[in-house]
Amino acid sequence: NYRPHSPAYPHNQHLIVESTPRQTLTPDSGFCINTGTQTSHIRPSNVRHNTTVHHIPYSEDTSQDEYDGRPLQLTKYTVTVKTGDKLGAGTTADIYLSLHGENGDTDEIYLTERIEGKNREHKTPFRRNQVDVFEIECENVGQLHKLGIGHNQKSKGSSWFVDYVSVKLADEVWKFTCGLWLSGVFGRQKTLRHIPIDHQPSESETSDTDSSTTTARS
Repeated sequence: NYRPHSPAYPHNQHLIVESTPRQTLTPDSGFCINTGTQTSHIRPSNVRHNTTVHHIPYSEDTSQDEYDGRPLQLTKYTVTVKTGDKLGAGTTADIYLSLHGENGDTDEIYLTERIEGKNREHKTPFRRNQVDVFEIECENVGQLHKLGIGHNQKSKGSSWFVDYVSVKLADEVWKFTCGLWLSGVFGRQKTLRHIPIDHQPSESETSDTDSSTTTARS
């Protein structure tokens, strides 16, 4: 149940929630959360038909942050990616990752913000035998236990061999050893891998590592 809480919120108020039946709420749905008032409500930003209005009584069981739409506090992580030293290991694909921790999971985050000064000799990321360092900003998910990394391109030239990924927050570093292809044509034809912390490829997985016959990208 959606129960707003604020010391200044009158106990006899009701939260008005408007929803359209059988419609998925997405960022493009035209719905928004009105913040910064003591009469918090969710409302459609545009007029919609077949709208149902629900009146939900106030309760003190839910914190302020759960109803007024304020964003979560974001944390900056440093992500280091090592591309393998194999024939055709580099890629021009757009790379994304997700963090999985004790407090939840992040959405997919594209690696676009390389840290200035860390990659001066590399104009293009994700080349063969190259180390790239990025900064990402997302919610803090606590102690990490798994990392997802992938790309959305299926072409032969987008195949990528990942050596390892490390994630740093303050003085703590989590390392995820991959040693596998992210490819739509090589090995198991997976462009997304979920890697447990300190993962070492199994014997069956290592057969994927010698599947490339492409021209090397240096």
